[in-house]
Amino acid sequence: MINLLSGQLKKEEGEEKEKIKKDKSKFFSFKKNEIKEPPEEEKKFETREWEERVKREEKERIEKEREERERIEREKTERERAEKERAEQVKREREERERIEKEKAEKERAEKIKREKEEKERVERERAERERIEREKAERERAKREKKEKKKGEKKKTEKKEEPVFRAPSEMVEKSEIPEVSLMPKEIIAIPRLVRERIFIFIAGLIIIIFLFLMVHSYIHWHFEALASEVQIRQGDLSILEAKAQNLLPQRNELMQLEKKAMKVDELLENHIYWTKLFHFLEIYTLPDVAWSDFSTDTNGKLQLHGQAKDLPTVARQLVVFSQAADFIKNFSISSVGIGETAEFTIDLELVEGVFKK
Repeated sequence: MINLLSGQLKKEEGEEKEKIKKDKSKFFSFKKNEIKEPPEEEKKFETREWEERVKREEKERIEKEREERERIEREKTERERAEKERAEQVKREREERERIEKEKAEKERAEKIKREKEEKERVERERAERERIEREKAERERAKREKKEKKKGEKKKTEKKEEPVFRAPSEMVEKSEIPEVSLMPKEIIAIPRLVRERIFIFIAGLIIIIFLFLMVHSYIHWHFEALASEVQIRQGDLSILEAKAQNLLPQRNELMQLEKKAMKVDELLENHIYWTKLFHFLEIYTLPDVAWSDFSTDTNGKLQLHGQAKDLPTVARQLVVFSQAADFIKNFSISSVGIGETAEFTIDLELVEGVFKK
């Protein structure tokens, strides 16, 4: 196809040269005596003036292209800055929501710790109060028991000191006259005293055991009551937290939706396709005599351009320019060419990877 275009280009150049020769022959077909040949200096001046005009026009064209590229770059920069600001705003809003949630959670945790501490102090005060009451009760019982034992001992001493009113005749005799004679062994007199001591020890031990049993029973009863009270408090706190959680469920769902939307926005920004880069490269690598009428593309780097050119040589020059655009085009092929008043053609381009992205 390129060889065909090259042959057609050479053919059209030959036809154009023949046409120029014919125009010159028509222009200079007058008699030499009627039309004077312009002097050589005027020809040089006209040629120089024409070259200067061409250079000036080329310079103006280049300046316009440069200004247009700068304008496109400015617009691109503005759009990127706006997108970046939107992304930063979304990020700031998400951070603000997280901070508010964190502060709220910290506040609730502090309140919970405070309530637990107050409840613990209350339970500790109640326990200390019950222990104090139990100690006072035990001291009163011990004082009563000691008082009772003291009265009992005094009563026994009083009974020993009292003498009977009626005595035997033998007892009325003076001790110096009748010697004391006892037929019972001394150990028999000591047995009742030992029995009384053992009974007293047994009763005292039994009282101590009963007292300890009552103390343990009271402590266990108090402990289970405290546990039941704490369980009720925890159940109440749990009910309050569940009620609060039910009230916060819509907010949580809304925050989750906002987070998903923010993640989608971040993903879109990362995979955003900048079509202005395509237009920028097309503007750089398009000849002045070529105009693009339509194009179709996809995100896989395939691009099909439909364009019009002045003639086939211009199409060939455009292909040469595309072959030198290594930073933009990976491969290309021309799929159709039509010749009329202008040369219409279609080019399939395979673009470099990542050309649509940053």
